[in-house]
Amino acid sequence: MWFLFGFITLIVFSFSVLYFRFYARWSGDVFRIEEGPYEVKVSRDKGRVTGFRVGIDGVPEYDLMLKKEGVIDRFFKRLDFSSEWQTGDSEFDDHIYIATDCSDIHKLLTRQSDLRKSVLHLFTLAEDQGFRLKRLYNRAGRLWVELSPPDTDEPHTLANVFARELYVIKRVLETFRQPHNRLRDPFVLRSILILAISSGLAINGLVHAVRISFFNFPLLSDSYAVVWAALPYAVLVTGVLTALTLFLLNGSSRTHLVLVEVLLVGLFGAWATAFMELRDINMELDASTPLLHETTVRASRKEVTKSRKGGTRTNYYVTLQSLPQSDRKTELEVSGCFYRSVKRGTEVVLTVRHGHLGYTWYESLQHKKNPDIC
Repeated sequence: MWFLFGFITLIVFSFSVLYFRFYARWSGDVFRIEEGPYEVKVSRDKGRVTGFRVGIDGVPEYDLMLKKEGVIDRFFKRLDFSSEWQTGDSEFDDHIYIATDCSDIHKLLTRQSDLRKSVLHLFTLAEDQGFRLKRLYNRAGRLWVELSPPDTDEPHTLANVFARELYVIKRVLETFRQPHNRLRDPFVLRSILILAISSGLAINGLVHAVRISFFNFPLLSDSYAVVWAALPYAVLVTGVLTALTLFLLNGSSRTHLVLVEVLLVGLFGAWATAFMELRDINMELDASTPLLHETTVRASRKEVTKSRKGGTRTNYYVTLQSLPQSDRKTELEVSGCFYRSVKRGTEVVLTVRHGHLGYTWYESLQHKKNPDIC
């Protein structure tokens, strides 16, 4: 049953996100400079570069995340939601937010001015080139930066510049490395676990939305009713994740970063997943007697739209003379085969079900005289 499968995929997606985040499992194109190899992973949307990563082999002993300190960071620090270490270097502390809770890294950043200067130089370099350096990571033996580029189609031309700066930071980290278990920072796994659940909900909701988009039937009579019915469940799940964030990350520098993602990504994911589960339960556990609603085709049309990849997509619709719910729009999306097999006045039968949760849905639309067509 799809509603059970939805819970299974949620668990699978959450564990997958946990694994990829904790072990920094991303890959890109490999290039080489004098200092050594580096990887570049480019994200695109409609052919336009929206972001990219530049990474090298890092220092396995450390789990570190640095970002440019912004208004949101300062706001949550004032509210005591997050607790950030201060190095005593006003220039560094005013510009860089230290999102790690390991005392060894705190001491390293405080004592090693070369490391602070290298980090500041990297962020300044990005700004001078028109980039926004979102985050600098050292995790699971990888050191990388995440950037938003200016209007350029090929950021590879500047990636080697960032790679060289990463090697400078790596040399400083290696010079003062010491035996260290990254799990000595108690908030690393906790924060990634919460974010994995949040992201897992979002991925799960999107995947199942794509799943139902491939089929015209079964179809809810009123999808919006189920959307709003799913909202309280989404708020409940998001509330639980928020409470977990505040409880498990109390006193962490990561608290507000995780909280913001939970409220944005987690709420959307919980809402989408709750909608899909309610929809599937309503249909799959429905034991009501089917109602055969006989009507005729009043009109038909097709709609051609351009896809993101430059191709086209055709959607087919028929307008029925009547539906069981007179206030509902009488146009339904159908397959291309069904569209080509009907004309104005064609007699059809719409199978209507009451729904296990009380939400009416349409099981199928068939020709009255020849149900086996399409």
